[in-house]
Amino acid sequence: MTRTIDVQTPHGPVSFHYCISTPTNDDADSVDAALPTVLFLHPAYIASSIFHPQFADPTLRRFNLVSLDLLSHGLTQGAVPAVYTEREAAEDVNAFMDALKLPACTIFALSMGTIIALRLALSFPEKVNGLFLVSPLGAPEPEDAANGRRQVFEVWKEAYASETVDQEALSDSVFGGLQLCWNSQNFGFANALTTITFPQCQSHWPPANFPAFESTTVTFFTSRKGQVYTSDELDKLKKEVPIVLAPCSDDIAYPPEYFESFARQLEGGRVMKYTLQGAPHYGSATHWEAVDPVLANFVLEQWKGASVTAAPEAGSVASPFETMLREAGWTGNESDDSDD
Repeated sequence: MTRTIDVQTPHGPVSFHYCISTPTNDDADSVDAALPTVLFLHPAYIASSIFHPQFADPTLRRFNLVSLDLLSHGLTQGAVPAVYTEREAAEDVNAFMDALKLPACTIFALSMGTIIALRLALSFPEKVNGLFLVSPLGAPEPEDAANGRRQVFEVWKEAYASETVDQEALSDSVFGGLQLCWNSQNFGFANALTTITFPQCQSHWPPANFPAFESTTVTFFTSRKGQVYTSDELDKLKKEVPIVLAPCSDDIAYPPEYFESFARQLEGGRVMKYTLQGAPHYGSATHWEAVDPVLANFVLEQWKGASVTAAPEAGSVASPFETMLREAGWTGNESDDSDD
């Protein structure tokens, strides 16, 4: 995945790193206009490579699959504005979609990505066919999760307190992030993602960029207080947007009642709840075999174009992220790496 596109966002220029996969091209330069398009929005810390299981799945490769690295993540380059909330992030995604001339998409979002996806649907409804939200963050950040995100940031800062970077403190910060992502589970795919992500984080978040680190991984979440969405916004979501809410049952940062509170606010809308049993917070990466067929059906339900052909044969498509994952030590054995 080597493509970048320079985009003028409302807050300034950003060079977005992105990938497009179609049924016939693992790393395409444009989407196939005759097919549905799924846009993937990643969580905090780990960028687009977390969606490898979806990009490698023939069930989903019937469609156009598009991912981008968000600001201060992955290989995207650009200055984080002084104020960076879900509104600025949604404006970024909208500008990216315009630059690539993407059609209205089904948005598949994970954790932080769900916050952006919901705001995108509210601010730019013409860009969204539906929302598939894994670990949907539709309510104010729980205190335990907020404290955990704050601790990851503070320990990372402490590592740079002297002239010599404290590598042990950096490792502690990474471990704190892994607790949120995977419940501290140790498995090959997660280890490879960490190997890929760690140098990206070091590049994005040296001391000069601590404000950007805090803004994109801490206050982005903790600033959402009280009634996150107005009554009018909730009505708009219920009336206009098909939504799948996919909480993860073994999420240690967000209890079941957190997700239930948001689901109750959407009662009466076109909402389906699908719990990922046994999954940690970043459950679409570990429980992809449960997620992907539901996503495929959801995409087809929203599609109004010509009929979509059957899924390609197994082994006929490859993920654009596979090479980097293997270089990072992943064996490619999905069954060994999944906790299903």
